[in-house]
Amino acid sequence: IKMQPSHDLLEGFRNIVIQKPGDVCLTGPAGEQCSWEQLVKNILAWRRWFNRKQSEGVTFAARLDLSAKSVALVIAAVTLPVKIAWIPLNIPASRERDMIINLGPKTVLIDDSTAEEAIFAGNWISDVRSLTWSGKSKFLYFTSGSEGVPKAVQVGMDAVRNRITWMWNAYPYESSDLVVVQKPLSFVASFWEVLGTLLAGVTGVLITNIERSRPDVMFDRLASSGATHLFTTPPALASLCDIATEQGSTLPQLRLACSSADQLMASVVRQFFEIAPRARVVNLYGATETSANTTSFEVSRSGSIPDPIPLGEPICATKIVIRDMKGNEKLSGEEGQICVQGAPVADGYIVNGQLSPGDDAFFTLGSGQREIRTGDLGIIKDGVLSLVGRLDNAVNIAGYKIHLEEVERAAARVANSTKQCGAVYHQGSGGFLALVIPREWESQVTTSRLAEFLPSYMIPLKIVTTQNVPRSRTGKIDRSECLKLVTQSELYDHDRISQGQMQRNSVHDQVQNIWDMVLGKKSHGEDRDFFSAGGNSLRAVQLLTAIGKQFGVRVPLRNFYSNPTISCLVSLLMPVEEREQ
Repeated sequence: IKMQPSHDLLEGFRNIVIQKPGDVCLTGPAGEQCSWEQLVKNILAWRRWFNRKQSEGVTFAARLDLSAKSVALVIAAVTLPVKIAWIPLNIPASRERDMIINLGPKTVLIDDSTAEEAIFAGNWISDVRSLTWSGKSKFLYFTSGSEGVPKAVQVGMDAVRNRITWMWNAYPYESSDLVVVQKPLSFVASFWEVLGTLLAGVTGVLITNIERSRPDVMFDRLASSGATHLFTTPPALASLCDIATEQGSTLPQLRLACSSADQLMASVVRQFFEIAPRARVVNLYGATETSANTTSFEVSRSGSIPDPIPLGEPICATKIVIRDMKGNEKLSGEEGQICVQGAPVADGYIVNGQLSPGDDAFFTLGSGQREIRTGDLGIIKDGVLSLVGRLDNAVNIAGYKIHLEEVERAAARVANSTKQCGAVYHQGSGGFLALVIPREWESQVTTSRLAEFLPSYMIPLKIVTTQNVPRSRTGKIDRSECLKLVTQSELYDHDRISQGQMQRNSVHDQVQNIWDMVLGKKSHGEDRDFFSAGGNSLRAVQLLTAIGKQFGVRVPLRNFYSNPTISCLVSLLMPVEEREQ
């Protein structure tokens, strides 16, 4: 494995600041702009704040949305020997508490009020020359854990450096490029968007958490900003294609779109090629434990498109090995577990403030080379890696890796019971998470109660009750039988919608019944906002899919997102003459 040569990644950044201090480096959602000069002032302010707060063993826990101030924090962090854990936004207080406790007793929280306190003006023109790459910083990112609690993965700066320099060399920027910076800071891939963009002296287009959840708003920002580079997920890419198709729009300025965190299908790529005629599409593969991306595959516009899109070949300073269950290396063309060696391998897991090697995932080989065993099943043919499946009970939903055991633990916690339940992933209705629980839990385990312990993307879209949750002969939860129960429940719901109660009801009642089933609770008011009532982008897909099946029409995404209420849906579905009456 040939490692990248060490060099100061801030050299180009310092030069652009000195040469063009007044030029715009970041644009915000409401037209806000930040210059290179102001960005450096913010960076220096954060450095002074760190120097006041820093002491041995301190871990900083940052809970911030994307902004000029939080972007400055990321850059300041790589110039100092600090350790920062990136906390997700809008998660239950109990989950955030578990995360912070795991970081150890000497944890300092950074939130919006901290950012206001830290930012103040400084002598930027002389100080900017002293900004250099530390190499001793540590970034911590949380991932879903198979033991029922989130785990913190520690990523070192060698891994960060390798990812940035590979992308710079493989897909060089032009000075006029505009890069979308939209991944939450709690995503391991976010460091590339922030550092890979600004340290190259290229302007970033900031997309906030609220904008990211609305594909129609996201599309508008892409079109109006003239963005040339986008790093996203397959579901988000598909939503952008749907919006563009609905309104007959294109994104002619896009030159590069990178997709990761989920399986990319050929149908999505074909549709994207139509709405972005100049764009190259690159499929990336990686995990939190591999410091984001480890392989890449560029889809050709000429010839047939493979389906699904392969994961590709290793990036620089990276080696991919396929192993069997005993750890023996498999031959080319043989299926096995995907293992990653080289620069991307993270340091390990943080357990109670201490670095743990993670015996079930991280290994040190006899040669001294470190390896991460990903749990993904894959196969290498002609040097190209393809995904086959998973070894464990982890699934990818909207770019998040979710261990089903963590959902089950939250349900048992709500029920205050030692009994077991079964979480499964159902492929229907666009794909959704479901939970099979004992019937005696029915009144306790609801989506609203689960929201006290789980983030929105981990809350099951369907909860099925049964007298006895299926088990295998060894006493473990039988997920295949649980999935059958969910499928049967889906068929029952569809029959009830199509043949029974719904046919006797008005359009309004039919929409409200589907709405209630998707949210898992009774709705109150036809003008209640879907998202404020507990909905999210995943539930919105299920809602519109179910309505499409029932009424035989496709509800335009933009119409729904602009007014996500029962009354809006009813007005879109009713015949013109009924609306007039």
